[in-house]
Amino acid sequence: VAMLIHQVDPDIICIQEFGLKAEDMDRMDALLPEYTRSSVPTDPSDGNSLFYPIAVYTKYRVLGTASTILRESPYEGQSTWVDLRIGEDTVRIINNHLHSTSITADDEEFLSKKEFLSDTASSAKVKSIVRRFHNNSVLRANQADTIAQVIRQTHHARIVCGDFNDTPMSYVYRTMSKGLDDAFSSCGKGYSYTFRGFMDALRIDYVLYSEPLECLSYEVLYDVKLSDHYPVVVRLRKVDAD
Repeated sequence: VAMLIHQVDPDIICIQEFGLKAEDMDRMDALLPEYTRSSVPTDPSDGNSLFYPIAVYTKYRVLGTASTILRESPYEGQSTWVDLRIGEDTVRIINNHLHSTSITADDEEFLSKKEFLSDTASSAKVKSIVRRFHNNSVLRANQADTIAQVIRQTHHARIVCGDFNDTPMSYVYRTMSKGLDDAFSSCGKGYSYTFRGFMDALRIDYVLYSEPLECLSYEVLYDVKLSDHYPVVVRLRKVDAD
């Protein structure tokens, strides 16, 4: 990961499903000495080890420590915001990892190979998939409502990014993107997907932004396979007032 960061050399890095323990975070920080990390550790009161599920690394000045938006268990989703000083402006970064669909690799293989057409136990399995998908969609919708409140209450520039675990047609996307621009819609070309799996059909990772920012470029790094998601690289700049 550190090697990729040095190659791309971004000013802001938003990472989800980081999952590093405190000592591992210290080693990661040492590999990225030009960056400042802003992150919120999990609450160890649940008996598990302290770890950092998501993090923001930046070359800009951090105006305060990251603040948690969602209050659920860290295993059900995370969202944090941090304000950065960029030039003379304040920009709020909202880094998100919404709750998973809970669709497993076995489920994906079952659906992609159309096993449900011949499997005698398919009815129960399909019902299980649909039930999990529905229940988790409801949970993500509630999370999106909570995050959207923070987005709307922020009066300076905003960058909202991360793994939404939902498609552009979903309630989650519509709720969180309201009033914002989508970097892919502004600068992307052709067909884009960000999830490694499900027949390369899903764009579920996003970079959204508000005025006075504009998008210069959008790219998915399809040759990088460090996780089940592909890295998304976006270049933004401030539009100067006339």
